[in-house]
Amino acid sequence: MWRMNRRSRLLALALAAALLAVAPAVMAAPATMVFEGFLNSTGGGPAADGQYNLLFGIYADQQGGQAEWTEGPVAVTVANGQFSYVLGTAQPIDAAKLAALQNAWLGVTIGNDPELPRQKLHSVAYARVAQWATGLSCSGCVGAEQLAAGAVTDAAVNFNYAASDSKGGAASDLACTGCVSVAEMNFDGDVDIGNNTLTAGAVNTGSIIATSVSATEFVGDGSKLTGISSPQGDCAVGTVVTGIKADGTITCGDVASSLPKDALDDVSNGVITNEFVDSFSPASMPIPIKDNFPVGTSATIVVPDVGLAKTMTIKLKLTNSDIADLQIYLFDPNNVEYTLYNKASSGGTFEATFPDPDAPEQGDLTTWYGKNLAGNWLLKVVDTKFLNNTDDGEITEFSVNINTVSNKKLDVKSLNVTGDLTTKGVTIDGDLNVNGTIAVNGSPWALMFPPGSRPFLYGYKEDRLDSSYQDGAWDYAYGHSVPIDNANLHRCCNEIRWGDAGGNIYQMRGGDNYANGGSDDTQQVLVAFVKNTTDNPIQHTVHYRYTGNNSASNHTGLGINKDNAWSTTSNTRGTNSTQLTFPANQTSTVVLKVGTWKWTTWNAYWTRSIIQYYNDSWTLPEGLEWDYERYYQYVANIDP
Repeated sequence: MWRMNRRSRLLALALAAALLAVAPAVMAAPATMVFEGFLNSTGGGPAADGQYNLLFGIYADQQGGQAEWTEGPVAVTVANGQFSYVLGTAQPIDAAKLAALQNAWLGVTIGNDPELPRQKLHSVAYARVAQWATGLSCSGCVGAEQLAAGAVTDAAVNFNYAASDSKGGAASDLACTGCVSVAEMNFDGDVDIGNNTLTAGAVNTGSIIATSVSATEFVGDGSKLTGISSPQGDCAVGTVVTGIKADGTITCGDVASSLPKDALDDVSNGVITNEFVDSFSPASMPIPIKDNFPVGTSATIVVPDVGLAKTMTIKLKLTNSDIADLQIYLFDPNNVEYTLYNKASSGGTFEATFPDPDAPEQGDLTTWYGKNLAGNWLLKVVDTKFLNNTDDGEITEFSVNINTVSNKKLDVKSLNVTGDLTTKGVTIDGDLNVNGTIAVNGSPWALMFPPGSRPFLYGYKEDRLDSSYQDGAWDYAYGHSVPIDNANLHRCCNEIRWGDAGGNIYQMRGGDNYANGGSDDTQQVLVAFVKNTTDNPIQHTVHYRYTGNNSASNHTGLGINKDNAWSTTSNTRGTNSTQLTFPANQTSTVVLKVGTWKWTTWNAYWTRSIIQYYNDSWTLPEGLEWDYERYYQYVANIDP
């Protein structure tokens, strides 16, 4: 084996030495030797395929001197770095000259490069000499034809085989002359064994470089492994490891932020979830499709803010004389257009769910995943062909369906509270079964409030009122009113200065003789408690309606904190708006009252009064809020 180093352009590694083809003694000695090699480029890989010019020579010395035999330059074909050439093809090798050399060295020159370092020829080449010797003549020799059959036996041959300690038989202990021991080999370059496998009981080497390593087990503690970073660092108390960076450092975060937004059902074993499927449709369905109408038939869905959409679908179903004449478009809250369908099939019914399993013909609705779908979603169906110029089919289903990860509501399968429970803004859509007592801020009266209601007290200064007018007065008060009767009217609202004490809340008297008729003997009130949470006074306008009896001089008035804000004695009915000033950092009591006309007939009493707030008067501005605590205090002192 030769390793040949090319200085300028190529490296040549001889993987197979020159091989001598030995023929029987009766044949003429061949004058050729096979030479196989491998050319590497200077970069280390195989040389480029093609033909290269090589010059061969045999020398008596390792360096210098004239060649005893030369051949070439000859063109040698190289493929994948490998080549083969038969030495002596153009210039036969003279075995006599080769035998005359004490040592023989083979030199190779590639192209115009300097000759590569010469390599010593060993026994394979000298076998050529041995074969040449078979042609020598022999005088006085005994040939096989002069020996009788069986004349020579193993015992009669009393000499050892060459380099063997045994006599006769196979030379099992034949020594190797000219062999290269593995111990004597020194690889100072790469050895490419191709796709062959290296099998060994153990491999002891300085380093292994491989694309992949497959092993049954690795032995050792790994303390000297390189290129592998172990996690480094600590997390603060109350935080957890949320990730490991490429350099091995850890990232930390609190448990809540490290959980996904839809993890409630996972951590609660399915008891609590904030994932909901909300479905929204137009106010009225079905919607007729106008025939031959280029503008298109429209349907709008107003989607409220229900949180972020994990996924969403648009469900659509409609009929038509032939859906091959239809074009269907969808516009999202950003007015982005999606082509859902464009004359793609025929038939009398169209039904699909977008974007899964049905994809729009144009546009990607999945971009809404993870976003808030609040806003207007507009559907437009265009009938492009004439049928009757009236209606051709109808939209029977159009809905926006949102799989929501909500930040506004929870679904709890079961709630068992053993301690105190503080709630604010709780909405109960179904039945609430309570085995014990529920108190909100110390008062069970708070449970009387339906969602979104506002607290009012209303009362009347009379023992008995029988009138449909009176029943209707409070339903339009934009809130939830708790009734108080004559006995509790003063007791509940001690901030009210009734008329007798100074004329506030015009002519609301507390000591009238109710058995006798009079302008204000029977009176009705609406009482509200509003808190100013700021350091400055706040002005707010309320709007109200009132009725009375002009002939009886019924009186109506509006007051705040014992002071009149407005009053009248002349109108039978009317509307009014009054701006109230709410002092800073306190709760104010607002009273709207009307005096009624009443008479006695068959020991019964009638009233013809109505007082109402309108125009959503009690939508409070920033800084004002309902004082539920004050309301509860008064309600708690009233007998239900």
